[in-house]
Amino acid sequence: MLERVPARTLRAYFVWLPILPRDDFAAAVAQATRIPDPRVTHFWDGDRALGWRLGELLALPPRDPGHSHGVAWDVYLAYARRAGWPTGRAPPAPTFWMHQLWGANKLAPRLDGATLRGRIERLLAK
Repeated sequence: MLERVPARTLRAYFVWLPILPRDDFAAAVAQATRIPDPRVTHFWDGDRALGWRLGELLALPPRDPGHSHGVAWDVYLAYARRAGWPTGRAPPAPTFWMHQLWGANKLAPRLDGATLRGRIERLLAK
């Protein structure tokens, strides 16, 4: 999508977190180097803190015993241009989101690149 949406005002934030057995900081760094776009900022969420907060916000179904909601990973959140995210506060609800998760199809559409790109382009045009 980054290649197809050349807008200089687009910002993308990749949050890497450990979900699969090989997911660690080194793997995240290796993946991040494959995305050299200057509009992208990468973060490591080693304790899944943001993943859990977003899972709660998005009302993801729980997968782990003892949790009331799931952890957000493989989610694609789009925010309006001036959406604020104050430091230390809960994440804001996205303007639009898609996913590649089990059990979340009633919450948001599954990832479709063309649809996501179209929504991003509309947000950038506003």
